[in-house]
Amino acid sequence: MALPLALVFWMGFEWLAARGRTAWAAPVTLLAGLVLGGLTLLLPVPIGFFETRPAQLEAGAWLKAHAAPGSTLAAYEIGMVSYASGLTTVDLLGLTEPAARPHLARGDYAWAIRERRPTYVFTNQPSAWPVTAAIFALPGFLDDYELAARFPFRADTDYLLFRRKAGR
Repeated sequence: MALPLALVFWMGFEWLAARGRTAWAAPVTLLAGLVLGGLTLLLPVPIGFFETRPAQLEAGAWLKAHAAPGSTLAAYEIGMVSYASGLTTVDLLGLTEPAARPHLARGDYAWAIRERRPTYVFTNQPSAWPVTAAIFALPGFLDDYELAARFPFRADTDYLLFRRKAGR
């Protein structure tokens, strides 16, 4: 909304200035911008529009509320989920995890789950994407981890949060 208002403000200023009314240009266009900005407050906004949070943020909040102290998380979208959860997070794709590089060079996308055995794994539901395919193809993954929570993402894809089973 700011861009259209700035454009209207600038166009009004130019129009008045081109007609030699430079003394009026700024106050009139500022007033017009305030009126238009005020009118935008009257536009209907769907209920819940500002309450929608990304699935990664929802997962982080869930982890903050349910994960035991010292729990660890493996994920490939670590930003919001790591920030909101406060957990030690292993980045499967190596953006913040230098130890991932040799594994990724070999196409080993499930390395951290196999080697570090995190308490939680945050991933999309199974798909042909090489990263999720590697996670679900990891021998024993579904034996060692259970679904703890599901977070709607898109019409065809949810995020899944798996928790390592007790004693595994």
